[in-house]
Formats: sequence, structure tokens, C-alpha cells
Amino acid sequence: MTTVYFVRHAEADNTNPDGRNRPLTEKGLTDCELVTDFLSDKKIGAVISSPYKRAIDTIPDKMRFPKILPVLFEKMVRWISDNGGLNHVENP
Repeated sequence: MTTVYFVRHAEADNTNPDGRNRPLTEKGLTDCELVTDFLSDKKIGAVISSPYKRAIDTIPDKMRFPKILPVLFEKMVRWISDNGGLNHVENP
């Protein structure tokens, strides 16, 4: 059986106007350690991420290059519920 884990990026510094290159905050860095701890005993075969710095930086250290090469999707979208329907919103 395949298990899929979805992890949203850790807290980013929203004061940085460059949405693509926002670094993680101190809280975000601490949260990354929690993600690493949670996933440390899991058999992870692939990592899929947006190319945004905050998303790549959230990938647990144990899964970073060269052990697992993340697959980066240039155009990631997120879905939001809108009065019972689903609409997509491009990542800012």
C-alpha cells in the first residue's frame, strides 16, 4: 500500500516582497525539525514541491540532495472552497 504525506510549506517571512524567494521564519525553521522528526522513520520514495524557496526549504534535511531529488513543479496551484465549489488559486 502506498501512503502519501502532504506537507504545506513552513511559515515564510511575508515581509519579503519577492514571493518566490521568501525565506522561512525562525518558527518555520523550528517547524521543519518537527516535519523531519515525523517523517524520519517513513519510507519516502519521492518528494514533489513547488520551486518556491519556502517550499524547498521545508523539505526535511534527511531528504535533500543527493538522497532524494525533489521533483519541482513550476506551476503549483492550491484549491479553495468557494460556497461549496472548488476554485484554484495560483500560488502568490
